[in-house]
Amino acid sequence: MVQQLADSGELASYRLLHFTTHGFLSDDEPALSAIVLKQVNREPGTDGYLTAAEIATLDLHSDLVVVSACDSGANASPGGGGATGLSMALFQAGTVSSILSLWPIEDEDSRRFMEHFHADLAAGADTAEALRRTRVWARAQKLSRHVVQGLVRWGP
Repeated sequence: MVQQLADSGELASYRLLHFTTHGFLSDDEPALSAIVLKQVNREPGTDGYLTAAEIATLDLHSDLVVVSACDSGANASPGGGGATGLSMALFQAGTVSSILSLWPIEDEDSRRFMEHFHADLAAGADTAEALRRTRVWARAQKLSRHVVQGLVRWGP
């Protein structure tokens, strides 16, 4: 579906993209880090993964891409040499900023966190303020610290 939207040019029209899925971090090959899109009933010729290498080739004009998936923002470079993997691929594809997870995150707490975050965005908060408010709310709700501290923003 993502590739079909990219091929048609429609993907470039979205200002906000949100993926809630599973993530795969490749320490050895950061370009193989991926988000899992579909593993059952896949279209013929697809593997169900959207790798960092594939993301980097997309034409994104989004203000924000959220990847609510384990390890989606983890540093995938063996030497710790800065942003690599999905965070760099999203930047190369043209997104302004992204929210990714530094480590594994719990599904239910992540869902609640993201619902609150998107409500703040819809109410007019910018990305940084929505994320700050959501962290305050999440702490008060006693959501997992892995979610509260692990979902971070890349970019301005």
